[in-house]
Amino acid sequence: MRNRPDARELRRLQKQHRALLHRRSPEVDDSEWALVRDAILAVLTDEDLWGLFPESSADEYLPEAVDLTRLLLQDGACLGLHVRTCWAAMFDTVLETEVAERLAGRITAEVLEAIALSAGSSPDASARPAPSSSSAAALPATSSQRPSTRSPAESWERGCSRSPPSIPTRRPGRSSTP
Repeated sequence: MRNRPDARELRRLQKQHRALLHRRSPEVDDSEWALVRDAILAVLTDEDLWGLFPESSADEYLPEAVDLTRLLLQDGACLGLHVRTCWAAMFDTVLETEVAERLAGRITAEVLEAIALSAGSSPDASARPAPSSSSAAALPATSSQRPSTRSPAESWERGCSRSPPSIPTRRPGRSSTP
């Protein structure tokens, strides 16, 4: 984290965070939402980038986890952009890009692992394959998963050439017909 964040960069990230959160989110079951949120919360608590007290409760990063859950479910993966905008909005500080990218990668991996473990422990797990964290293939969109249109700010920020791994928001084996 920078000691004295550039005020323009901070305002830009805060504005971008609001724009990202106003996009339409796919509908997911409460249990799926909680699974993703809890995986993100575990990573944020373990990393403790803000340096909160070690003996603090495990939900000290809950507001950040909720925002990152929404953004992850919208885009199919946690991006460094998500982490940076969330940090700017919540802590009034600019998180360095390298730290944000590392944290985003770890969050995506942990969420994929949590989904795979959940799929393997459910009663009908034998009827469906578990998602692979190495391939991270996207599942076909269901009627409740409409592709989101990107805001100009997001399109500008996402000028990277490769796509991030996708987080499935629906488990395989569920009907995708309306």
